[in-house]
Amino acid sequence: MIGADLHVYPDRGPVYLLTNHQGPRELVLSRDEETGLPAQPSTLLNARYALVDFTGRQRDLERLTRWRDDQRLGPSALWMHGPGGQGKTRLADEFARFSSAAGWRVVDALHGPGSVLPPPGSTDLRLSEAAGLLIIVDYADRWSLSHLTLLLSNVVLRRDRPARVLFISRSAHSWPAIRTLLTELNGQAAELPLGPLPGRIGSADDRRAMFDAAWGRFADIYNLPEQNPTDPPDGLDRTEFGLVLMLHMAALVSVDSRARGVTSPAANLSAYLLDRELAHWTRLYEVGREHFDFATPPSTMACAVFAAALHGATPYAEALETVAGLGLDTPTDRILKDHAVCYPPVFADSALEPLYPDRLAEDFLALTIPGHALSAHPPAIWAPRLVRVLTGAAETLSASSAARTARAMTVLTAAAAPGRWPHVGALLDQILTNSPHLARIAGNDALMALAQVDRLSMDTLVAVTAILPAPGYDGDLVEGAAALVRRLTLQRARESTDISVRVAVRAELVEYLLNAGLDAMATEESRIAMEELENAGAGRGERPDLTASYALALYVRSGVFHQNGQAASARDDIERSVDLYRRCGPNAASGLTRALGDLAFTLNDEGRLQEAVDVQREALEIALRLVARGPGRHEPHLGNCWNNLAAFLWRTHQLDEALEAAHQAVEVRRALAETDLQMYGGQLADSLCNVFVFLDGLRREEEAQEHGRAVTDLRRRLAAANAYRYEASLAKWLIIYADVCGSTPNRLDVALAAIAESLAISGRMATREKGFSRRQGQALYLLDQGCKVSAELLHRLGRGRESELAARIRSNLRFLGGAPPPKAFARLALLLEHLGRHEDARWLAPWGED
Repeated sequence: MIGADLHVYPDRGPVYLLTNHQGPRELVLSRDEETGLPAQPSTLLNARYALVDFTGRQRDLERLTRWRDDQRLGPSALWMHGPGGQGKTRLADEFARFSSAAGWRVVDALHGPGSVLPPPGSTDLRLSEAAGLLIIVDYADRWSLSHLTLLLSNVVLRRDRPARVLFISRSAHSWPAIRTLLTELNGQAAELPLGPLPGRIGSADDRRAMFDAAWGRFADIYNLPEQNPTDPPDGLDRTEFGLVLMLHMAALVSVDSRARGVTSPAANLSAYLLDRELAHWTRLYEVGREHFDFATPPSTMACAVFAAALHGATPYAEALETVAGLGLDTPTDRILKDHAVCYPPVFADSALEPLYPDRLAEDFLALTIPGHALSAHPPAIWAPRLVRVLTGAAETLSASSAARTARAMTVLTAAAAPGRWPHVGALLDQILTNSPHLARIAGNDALMALAQVDRLSMDTLVAVTAILPAPGYDGDLVEGAAALVRRLTLQRARESTDISVRVAVRAELVEYLLNAGLDAMATEESRIAMEELENAGAGRGERPDLTASYALALYVRSGVFHQNGQAASARDDIERSVDLYRRCGPNAASGLTRALGDLAFTLNDEGRLQEAVDVQREALEIALRLVARGPGRHEPHLGNCWNNLAAFLWRTHQLDEALEAAHQAVEVRRALAETDLQMYGGQLADSLCNVFVFLDGLRREEEAQEHGRAVTDLRRRLAAANAYRYEASLAKWLIIYADVCGSTPNRLDVALAAIAESLAISGRMATREKGFSRRQGQALYLLDQGCKVSAELLHRLGRGRESELAARIRSNLRFLGGAPPPKAFARLALLLEHLGRHEDARWLAPWGED
């Protein structure tokens, strides 16, 4: 990779790849030998060939151009979304063509896991004389937030040229999280929803113009002597013809049926085109046995096309594995070879190129799966079994197959979307009831789409939500988890006649919503729960049976108030919640310990330290009893109780007790981290850090060093797995570690190595986040603190010139007023060279060039 970063998983290859934008490709059309007509009409709909001249969407194209050329914007991203078939890819290609002509460098971002690598030589991304950089991210809704975060941190976006990122997605589900991320990075965010085309029938509107343009182009390819478009199908103002793809399908079916002398169907356009695909497979098989090398029966080819639709194009070796697992009679290599005849792969070393467009592939899956009412297109009895095999429901998933499974679940969810194919939703329901973990593997956007699928039963929703991350987890699934929990909550709230049940499920939902940053929605759900309890008399003491529910509602509302910055209201509610929970006895123990924990933090923030200790001790005692009665459920909260108590005890100078509490927190959190490092690893590192600081404060240096090394190793592991989430924590810890070690002469070498590593990390962060305020501000703060500690350490070692160099870097940073001056990075590179970090120095040196 030249001129850009490359993020790589050690066990799975690139997280994503950046390549030069691939414009329209040349179509090599297969024609029927007898009729001379296109053998696979659907090929003409593939956006990669751009066969139909770009028409309509002129306003959208103008909007994209204004966004690109707005000189007031810094780095900016735009989320363009619309249903499948709305013409997003075609519009993006047209925009790319105009941008390239205007001197912009246009780059495609390809999601890495499970994808086919582009050929060597396509990754030189130096901008040279380019006017700016435009990155196009298709299928952005299938990327996880952490992967998109890595993309947005790529150094190629931090050059001295305008940078734009165009995300293309079917939905806006993931957009709020990306928009928040961009705000944190001081990037600009824009949105372009593609609505249905205008439908003023009888006038020269977009729909008629698109239909006529497509009809004329297809008629030319078919060599029709009659070049006048037929009348558009009845009901061109119908909802489905608001999609560009449906207009093109209607035009193609009209042309194909005229050329073949058959009646054009008024509906079921997909079924008509899929019949042509089946006829092509059959013709190849019948002729191939006698005249050329083609030996896959059409029924077997249907299985291969089914697999390709779910898994997508994959490296040849993985495609062999996929097809071999289907248990088909024809040899696997034979199937792949013949499939490539029908659907040529883009790259030579790939296979299982899917049927295009995506919407047609989804319709093929739906028509193949039993349960639809279209008698002219009989389903296949083998389809449900293949779905289970291809989603991994029948076996334990390996890391290499997770990406393919995620795609399969996403495609099935799209086919089952409202207004599409309900029977696919019924099959999803069966699969997820037995294998709910597949929903988590599918990813955030698929979870959000899954929340809209009609045929999901209560049992399935319960099973899926049970394996989702609990509130407090800040990974990739927070929005999807909130959406699915909301779906389950609303269903439970409608069906339950018990107020306490309705309040409990809404309370859980509020926590998920707050975790996802959906504060307004959380506030509303909290209000509904509280209002229902007040109307029932719970707030006036008229319903003793609802006391625990009222306490829960107050606890949740205190969290909402806290999130909204209403500290006084939050404190009042948490105190009332604790008081009510105390009246409820042992059955409310879990709620009481959580409420006590929040109250302890409130007291600590107000400087009432001993009261905070006493309240936290009470919460701990209850948590210990809960874990003893029900192991496996309350351990996360027990770890929090020990950790918080340790901090409160240390602040009140109860040092030995603080150390013991910190040790207990480590033991609990270590067991949790062994089951989910990404979820609990950061918490374990925090507790280990407490032990290190406490031991050092008690002058138990050897033990402190042992724990210090453990914290360093753990934080390095976490940062290696998710740099965006954990690298700042690693840099901060190394400053603490160096500062503590530097107070002892025999540990100065350890301190100096730690601070050098911290400076390298924060230096990289500062350059990577150039021009982005929040993240860069964090990086510059860490760099400032790191230089402060390094200056002190170097002074103690008698290395005065280097100490002065660290002080000069701080001086550069303090008066920058904006982006750090090149002088700061030049001096940082020199300092790292003196500290023995030669590779880091070479990496940072170019940033010091004025």
